[in-house]
Amino acid sequence: MSDGTTSSAVVTNVVMGATGNAQHNFIIPNNTGTSDITWTATISGNIETGVPTTITFRQTSPAVPCGGALANAPVNAITDYVEQLESGGGLLVFLVKAGAATKFEIIHGDATGTKKATSGTIVAGLTNAGPFDNVTGTEPSNTLPTNTQATGGIDQYIYNPPVPQKMSTRQGDFNAATTFSVPDMYVDGTTYDQVLWWEYTAADYTALNRATLRVTNSNVTGTIAAKMFKICCPGANCIIE
Repeated sequence: MSDGTTSSAVVTNVVMGATGNAQHNFIIPNNTGTSDITWTATISGNIETGVPTTITFRQTSPAVPCGGALANAPVNAITDYVEQLESGGGLLVFLVKAGAATKFEIIHGDATGTKKATSGTIVAGLTNAGPFDNVTGTEPSNTLPTNTQATGGIDQYIYNPPVPQKMSTRQGDFNAATTFSVPDMYVDGTTYDQVLWWEYTAADYTALNRATLRVTNSNVTGTIAAKMFKICCPGANCIIE
């Protein structure tokens, strides 16, 4: 059964008893979609005066889980994760943890779309919103970084282990930009390095209803898989200040 379908059922020859009561049981499959389903039951036969012949009810959709860990991004690779946007606009938020030197970007649309957010070190002029190097991990060339680029040549790459004098978790920046707060970077056994987010509008959804998290993981000595955790605002890991 598809999302948001308006479906119908017909009950024939329902005869009222002496007391004016009758019963019919509807067996309806589970709604496994993400939208409610409106059902209309039409009753025919010997119907008591004043009893409606059509009954309409709504079968609600199950709650869709929000947030959780994404599959790890492998070493020396560019990995894309596609996220569906909400029609009314919203806030797309990830906690990210580098391999040894890793760049994380949110792109509106697929990987060829418009870059909206990036990881980064503490450098004048570089924020969650860019600017972007547009050299490594970028369509159409999809070039992987050299060791020099990944370890200081390009400021969007963050490090593991983190270097406090060069890196911020950006929790304060996130709060100032969105009024939400990430109270703890430690989630489900992992301490993440940085908050990465994009606040989008209904117009953004209309233009393109998806976004891509692109992870460019280097191959410098000691590199391991990068980790990402999607959080939902408001939620357990993102509270209203």
